[in-house]
Amino acid sequence: MYLYEGHMGGIYPSETELNSECLYCEQCGDSDWLIGNFNNFSDAYNCLVDDDGPHRYTPWYVLQELGEIFFKGNYKFLDRFEISGCYSTPDKIILTVKDKEIVIDSNMNDEEVDNLIKKFLSLYDTIS
Repeated sequence: MYLYEGHMGGIYPSETELNSECLYCEQCGDSDWLIGNFNNFSDAYNCLVDDDGPHRYTPWYVLQELGEIFFKGNYKFLDRFEISGCYSTPDKIILTVKDKEIVIDSNMNDEEVDNLIKKFLSLYDTIS
């Protein structure tokens, strides 16, 4: 999975490497750029949340943007409306592996989210 950083922000995946024509924005003259090619979520996650790396994203953002792509049936994003029918409830991501569910809430701090993602990855890697 190739991951790109958009020239206006955000990350997005591609199954193939994109050429410079695809990355160039004619409206503003800027371009998106390749972050890297990753075979698994763990490598992509570690690159994207690295405090010393060139691409610093929060653990929540990376999981929200890439979790479904890498984990498919083991991932479910619940938006505010799905959870309670009102918009005061925070977003949640539920990761399932074997018979365990790990619930990650958007109100958690980066360290809490990071610890839960690492817990999930340790369980997920044992069945992959």
